[in-house]
Parts: sequence; structure tokens; C-alpha cells
Amino acid sequence: MTGSNPTRGKPDNNPDSKVVSSAEFAELMAPLEIRDRAPRIAVGVSGGPDSMALAVLADQWVSARGGDLVALIVDHGLRPESAEEAHRAAGWLADRGIQSEILCWHGAKPSTGLQAAARMARYRLLTDGCMARGITDLLLAHHRDDQAETFLLRLGRGSGVDGLACMAPLARSPVPHAPDIRLVRPFLPVPKTRLTATLKFLDVPWIEDPSNQNIAFTRVRMRRALKEFAGEGFTSERLSVAARRMDRASEALRAATRELLDRSVLRDPAGFCEMSVDEFQRVPDEISLRALAQMLIWAGGPGAVPRLERIERLHHEFVINSKFSGRTLGGCRVERLQRARGQSLLVCREAGAATQVLPLSPGTEDRWDGRFQVALGGGWHDDSGAGVPNVRRLGDDGWREISRAVADFVRHDIPAPARPALPALWAQNGVGSVPRAG
Repeated sequence: MTGSNPTRGKPDNNPDSKVVSSAEFAELMAPLEIRDRAPRIAVGVSGGPDSMALAVLADQWVSARGGDLVALIVDHGLRPESAEEAHRAAGWLADRGIQSEILCWHGAKPSTGLQAAARMARYRLLTDGCMARGITDLLLAHHRDDQAETFLLRLGRGSGVDGLACMAPLARSPVPHAPDIRLVRPFLPVPKTRLTATLKFLDVPWIEDPSNQNIAFTRVRMRRALKEFAGEGFTSERLSVAARRMDRASEALRAATRELLDRSVLRDPAGFCEMSVDEFQRVPDEISLRALAQMLIWAGGPGAVPRLERIERLHHEFVINSKFSGRTLGGCRVERLQRARGQSLLVCREAGAATQVLPLSPGTEDRWDGRFQVALGGGWHDDSGAGVPNVRRLGDDGWREISRAVADFVRHDIPAPARPALPALWAQNGVGSVPRAG
């Protein structure tokens, strides 16, 4: 379905139907830290009214600054007409002198969790498109109504403060291989009605996705519920204000957690981390809970952090049980460790989770277990005849071997639970090298 404009040039006096002008869009962009003299940006486009409005306004903003813009149109391939709609959107943008490229989601689609899978596929396609062009700023058209829906959806799932902060105006890409891509959302203070009003005023067509009316999707049902409860105060404006306040609280908690981590956590180059139990228990539970989550990420690598309720259970058990015997979570081992200076909270990689065997070639560099950057020098030669080495976990047998070969190694202060998951360089004749042992 295509939106049209029967009343070009006749803006509505309703504040929620006010056209977004170029000057107002510049004000929305001002705090978002795109300060290049000639900015190069990308805009994620679906062909719907939100993203079409963003593409047109962002193009005006970029052109006024001598920069370049590309619209990245995602075709999820979820409906038979999606390819034709993507090309139609590209044509409308071309009519306004806006360069675009269509990115397609190929491959099998999941039968469950389709919207979540489509969202991640969209982020991957968009960030890959940015990386291919050397662009770091990706503009997305999430608006005030989207923020309100997200707030209620997360509230229903029992999200904590961070989750209820919802979408940030500036955020890093959720795609693991593209952390340098910034997601920029200038429309978060703007209701959808103003975006459609802007398109009508500028005589820009758009596509209405019928899936936005499909009540099989939770977000669609939430959107309808919001309309029903608007009279009770559950408006998108008030809910987005609540999200902003949660974001402010979240930042304060993050700052307190960073201070605790910087002051009290030992991050060993061998991949484990420790904190004094006294320090851990001295701070409020919310701060120590966040510190534990960060230690799990440090020790377990990207994607290691489990759901909040599982961290809460582990945190509670650790705090109330002075004889805590250890647990595994998120690919990590968590233990109370007795040191000469007192008890420590130890978080290290779980050996059973560090299963990668990484072959090395001379002159190459790679990442092992998502945690260690490893390289084999270009001048390496197999003088011993032991073959090209690989990197894998040390294991208990490897620990015993290296301890015999390097007598001083056993005196290194590496806790026993952390030893089996240490990275080791293996060849046919056994362990060749281990961090901190040579």
C-alpha cells in the first residue's frame, strides 16, 4: 500500500501533526556528535513513512554541509511484494537525487522469533553496508511511538533499569564484527504523526507494510493497547519521558560500577579477574550485580553475559553463602578464592566452554575464543619438525607439562580454576608456549 498526499503545502495546526522542518531537523541532529565538516552518513530505509522522512530530511541536512548520504534499503524477503516495494522506494529516492542501494536478506527464515531474527538481519545488512563504504554513522528512524512501545514491552518482560532506558539516541551497533558503527536516532523525541505530516507536506510517497497491522505480532498488539490507554495517561510522550529518566538512572549506575571496577578488580592478562569479597559486599547490590555481569563478559568473551535473572540468582547465592563452592554461568567459572589478603571473587573462563582449536599460519593474526589476539610471525620456521602449531586451551595435562618444563611457572599467581582454560600454543611435540610462561 502506498501513502499519498492530497493536501500538499497545508500543514496541520495540531502540534503532533506539525511538519518537521529542515531547521528543526538540524536541531535534532546537533547533540548527536556528527561534527565532520563534510559528513558521510547512511540511512536505513524500509520504504515506510518513518524512514522515508528521515532519508529526505537527512539528505537536506547533509547537502547543506557539503557531505554525502546513501540510503540503504533492506529487503527482508518476507512478503512476495517486498522486492518490488524496495525498488519502488529506490525510485522515489532517486527522484529526489538520493543515492540508494538495496540489501537483501537471503537464506532460510525462522518459523519462530521471526521479528527478532529480521531485526538482527537488518542490523547486519545495514552495518555491513556502512563498513563497505567506510561510513561510521548509520541513521535510523525510530521515533517516540517506537520508544513508548519498547518501554511497555520491556516492562512486561521484567527488564531492569538498563532495559527500560530503551533505545539511545546514540548507540554502538549490536553486530559483533561492527562495533565502530554508530546507530544515530534523531527522531526519538518526534511522534510518528509528524513524520507522515512531513511527507504529505513535501509530497513524498511511502509504503504501508501490512505486517504492521498483523495482531499475531506482540508489538502490533502493544501499539493498539497504547491507543486504548492513552486517555489514562499512557501516552507515547509520557512513556518516552519515563525511558529518558531510566536512561539517566542507568548512566549513574554505570558510572558507579565503573568506579568500583577500576578501583577493585584485578584483570589478569591471562584472562581471569578477581575482586575482594569485602569490596564486592560493601557496595549496594545493584552495583555489585553489574560488576559481576561485567566480570563475566571480561572472562567469558563476547556474547557471554547471560540473562539478568540468572546473574541475580548467582549473585544472591554468592552473597548469602560464605561457603559458596562455585558455579558456572555464561561460559565462566565463578568461585570464592582464599588469598593471603582475604577472600576474593574469582571469575575465569570455564575450560569446557573454551573448545576452539585455531590453526595458525606464518604471518597471520586471528582471535582465539573471542578473547585473545594471537599471531605467528612471518619469519617462523618449523626448525624442530613439530609441524605448524595451533592455539587451544591448555587443559590439566598441558598445565602439568608446562609446569615441569618451566619451573618458575608454578609460582605464578594463577588460580587453579583458571589454569585449564589458558590459551596455549600446541604442536605435535606438546605445549610450545603459554601466556606468562613464555
